Amino acid sequence: MQLPREARQVLLELELVSAGPVQSMDAEGGRSTDRPARPSGPSAQHDAVPHLYWRRLMMQEPHRLQEHIQGAQEALERLLKAPEPVEAVPEPREDMEGRALREGEGFPVHMVLLNFPDLTRRQLIALRVSDGRSVETGYRVKEHADDPQERLERALVMRTQGMSYRQVQMLTGVPRQTVCDAEKKRAA
Repeated sequence: MQLPREARQVLLELELVSAGPVQSMDAEGGRSTDRPARPSGPSAQHDAVPHLYWRRLMMQEPHRLQEHIQGAQEALERLLKAPEPVEAVPEPREDMEGRALREGEGFPVHMVLLNFPDLTRRQLIALRVSDGRSVETGYRVKEHADDPQERLERALVMRTQGMSYRQVQMLTGVPRQTVCDAEKKRAA
């Protein structure tokens, strides 16, 4: 049985639309249509491939052909219907500030501000200071200052673990020469 032209047309359009996203390029290399890409995937009410579903119904029940054509046209309209725009819900200020502190840990201020355009440099610095964090890195600062002797002991332990003088100085703030002199005293 050959289907009428109207049925073949709606089945062809359904097949083209339900095949999934395709890239159509114009001469400039962009999309040639101004319509948004259609979502792919099965319809909630039909088989995974809508045009095959409607074709099967049209072939099995020719006495209900007009009903099936109408159903296929409705399925096509549902696929072509542009999705409703989703409204962006603004993030509460407190949540955004907390996220900036958490996600910005270990990064300088200018890098964090790239991901949080609603914050100014001054606001981020004030947030870090009020939360007891380093302004430069965003890491939490110890409540009390380290004892110089404790830092030297930590530096000596790092040296025994194989770290260079330069690495130890960067991590502890103890000058290289001081660490070297302390090692010599221990060895003597």
